Amino acid sequence: MMMNMEELLMFRSRVAAMSVAKRVAEEFGCLLGQEVGYTIRFEDCTSNETVIKYMTDGMLLRESLVDGEMRSYSCIMLDEAHERSISKDVLFGLLKETVKVMQRTTTTFYVPKQSCTHSIL
Repeated sequence: MMMNMEELLMFRSRVAAMSVAKRVAEEFGCLLGQEVGYTIRFEDCTSNETVIKYMTDGMLLRESLVDGEMRSYSCIMLDEAHERSISKDVLFGLLKETVKVMQRTTTTFYVPKQSCTHSIL
């Protein structure tokens, strides 16, 4: 089965991931869980048609441990990168290695971040 390439946006809190996904779905004029969705602990509001997915850092860490090369994503955007946590620090280290692997292949992979204070990759 061929997976669609998704763009993933990581947020620190469950509420932020859910509310931003809902707002973006409204702006796109689609139902939440179709083209735009979210994944938080104990709740996955996505489908095979999802192209923009919002999730918490803990859920992204879990996905990166299952698929270290994050092949189902073309872009992973990290929000609030300056707010430190153990899971976020581990995730940044894993993503740094993923970017190195992707740069050696022909795969285009982006990891932009939003932070007001530091560089992570």
